[in-house]
Amino acid sequence: MADCRCVQVFVFCVFTQIFLLCVAQNTHMKNVAQNKPCGTSSMYASSNNCSAALNGNTNTDYQENPPNCMHTGVYDTSPFWWVDLGEKVTINRITIYGRTPFINRMRCVNVSVDGALVKRFTDVSGWTNDTYTIPVLRGGRVVNITRDCDSLGPTINICEVQVWVCDDGWYDDCSKSCGQCDNNMSCDKVNGNCASCQTGFYPPLCQECADGYYQTDCSQTCGNCGSNSVCDKVTGRCTSCQTGFNLPFCKECADGWYGNDCSQTCGNCGSNSVCDKVTGRCTSCQTGFNPPYCKDVSSRPLITTLNTSSSVQATVTDYSSLLSTAGRSRDNDKETVSLAGPVAGAAVGCTVVFFIIGIILGWWLRKSRSKQPSARGHSPYEIPMTSDTGTSRSTSRPDDKVDTTHDYTNIGYTTNVYDSLKAPDDNNTTAYTSLDFHTDVHR
Repeated sequence: MADCRCVQVFVFCVFTQIFLLCVAQNTHMKNVAQNKPCGTSSMYASSNNCSAALNGNTNTDYQENPPNCMHTGVYDTSPFWWVDLGEKVTINRITIYGRTPFINRMRCVNVSVDGALVKRFTDVSGWTNDTYTIPVLRGGRVVNITRDCDSLGPTINICEVQVWVCDDGWYDDCSKSCGQCDNNMSCDKVNGNCASCQTGFYPPLCQECADGYYQTDCSQTCGNCGSNSVCDKVTGRCTSCQTGFNLPFCKECADGWYGNDCSQTCGNCGSNSVCDKVTGRCTSCQTGFNPPYCKDVSSRPLITTLNTSSSVQATVTDYSSLLSTAGRSRDNDKETVSLAGPVAGAAVGCTVVFFIIGIILGWWLRKSRSKQPSARGHSPYEIPMTSDTGTSRSTSRPDDKVDTTHDYTNIGYTTNVYDSLKAPDDNNTTAYTSLDFHTDVHR
């Protein structure tokens, strides 16, 4: 019992799908032959005019009042019937309703569109419920039906003729929608081709995105994919990017790059940061570079401190402390210079004084020796000197000239130097003042 119900449900679903498909197809097509101008070669009765096959009545049972089928005369050996659609259209299909139970009268019937044969019935196979649908898929204006044999008589007996055309925007069997044709034009109702596509769509069907576009409406442009590749036409993702762009969409600049085309490299931003990807500005710079782009070298000198093993360069973080240290160093140097000045001056002064004294002393000794009298039996180069024991002795002067470069600054005197340096009396016989030397000579 349960299996039977399952089968019934399945059959119901199948028929539902078929019904919905038929409805969908009919929704996107229309019969353009109904009530259009027509003609016939003859009429079986006055009521059997050509329009009886174009009144929308699909009943296949013949009746005369009101007439629902067209019928040519029985003695018409070359019968024909036609309908003018009023304009050339793309005919999707033609549906013919025959007469019950005289469907065999459709043998030897030819159906043409603008003179081009679209169907010849050599027999009546393929008819369902006295109905037959002819796929056409071509353009035309006039549908013509003829018969060229006399099977069961030469007459043409048809109850309804429908000429189906897809609605604008649909093609093929009128179940396929057109793509995105440009300027809201309709596509070809046979193959679906558009004369041109809207931006972003690929011709001729204009249903898929063209290369370089993506998303369901193909409104988004791909990024800068690498290796001349294109992005996924649904997601927009690239497999690789051009230099300077960031995966997966390759639309934004990668870290370290900026500009409209991401072709500019960032400067030397500080704190491991990256520059603004539009302007290229850094929030801070590495040492030695000028903000905001941190590309130009700073004109501010770097401060370095040296120790016995290495030199350390000052950074953004210890610049102030180094300046303070340098200031204190300069102050100490000033103090050192202020003390060293007087000391150096005094040393230089003393050196000059002693140098002058040495020159004067040498000059005096030279002069005094040159004026010593020869009568006393001494050599003019002998200088009377008194030793610590109180005895006088003469010291012979060598033949060489007196060397005035001797350093006399370390000789200690017991008498006043000024008195010792007094010029001798003009009288050559005046005794020279003897100098009393200590035996202890400072060196």
